[in-house]
Amino acid sequence: VAGREARAALRLQPLMPSAVRSLAYIQDTNGQPDAVTLFGLADKLTRRDLAVHLWHVKQAAAKNDLGQVLHHYDMALRTNKNSGTLLAAPLTQSLADQRIRAAFVEIFKANPPWLVDFIRYQVANSKNVGEIMDVAVRAKGLPDIEGKADLERALIAKAVEQKQYPAVQRFSATLPATATSGTSPRSTR
Repeated sequence: VAGREARAALRLQPLMPSAVRSLAYIQDTNGQPDAVTLFGLADKLTRRDLAVHLWHVKQAAAKNDLGQVLHHYDMALRTNKNSGTLLAAPLTQSLADQRIRAAFVEIFKANPPWLVDFIRYQVANSKNVGEIMDVAVRAKGLPDIEGKADLERALIAKAVEQKQYPAVQRFSATLPATATSGTSPRSTR
């Protein structure tokens, strides 16, 4: 039934992204190879479809293509403000993998619009804030973002709380001297 409805919608409005996406999911569920083409078309019709980007994340992960996984995570996080609620936890978990942290550096340096919220999420929820700090070290510090100094201090405080002293030391080396005053690991032991 859903497939017929999607096809009918496409006949009426051939460039209807939601109908193309629906048909693509149906084809994918049925194991049809044209699902890949349809998802590609849906992506071209609108770059702001969260479901399409999540499908691409899944496909790239199956191929172990970390660059494409992160590209589509980035695109998915750009679709709307609320997508971070859905994607911050799995992205946080994936940072445990050093290969993902290394691949994430370029996105981090590009300062996507969702980065500030993601770093705040890290401070509030990450069990190992040293992982996002490792990304920041590889990127030579946080990009110029809103509340940068406060985020730097929050990351350091959380890392000290988690006893991530080596991460604090490496991260602190990327900061101007005033950003870390009073928060060194020695002063909190």
